[in-house]
Amino acid sequence: MCDIKKCIEWIYSDLNNYLLSNNLSHLSDIANTDIELTACGHSAGGHIVLTSILDDPSFAKYIKNLICLAAVYDLESQYEKEKTRGVEKISGLYRVMRGDLTKYAPVAILKKSSPLVLEQILNNNPDLRISILHGQEDTTVDLSFIHEFTDLYQNSECRKCHFAKIILDGFNHTDFVKPLMNINYPHKKDRLLDLLSSIIL
Repeated sequence: MCDIKKCIEWIYSDLNNYLLSNNLSHLSDIANTDIELTACGHSAGGHIVLTSILDDPSFAKYIKNLICLAAVYDLESQYEKEKTRGVEKISGLYRVMRGDLTKYAPVAILKKSSPLVLEQILNNNPDLRISILHGQEDTTVDLSFIHEFTDLYQNSECRKCHFAKIILDGFNHTDFVKPLMNINYPHKKDRLLDLLSSIIL
């Protein structure tokens, strides 16, 4: 999460200097316009970008769109699912989180401090758009986990930012990344890119 925050802070603070110092001044107009940044991640990447904002609501001021693709929201439930599949040692979830499956889990954060953290996010960026995309056929991260997170968010008694939950029929866990890697999924690629374009633009 620290790496993501530093990268995004750099984009806002030092992009113009970088372009000028690397003979890329013809691109400096990019740095001088209002930057509308989209943070998007798949699976663990979606978990990281979402948790970055929940853990530090001031981070929201840098982001226009936050998009989670088949992300992990409840680390405890995900770990139990991995144990039933016999892949918990392969995935490394427990080791990466150093045994603490609640500190950086979106579901756990909302259960602990939902009104406060969401209010702080909105104070930093009332125009933030959060989009949760998940596949109907995802057997890696259960749909029940996403419903738990969105229910906690939508039932919290506080102001809401722009929020959308989109379930894509026919999509499994990897279908969000295969089309973007030019693996031959023309129908799914077009569908996904059209959807992402409608969210971002």
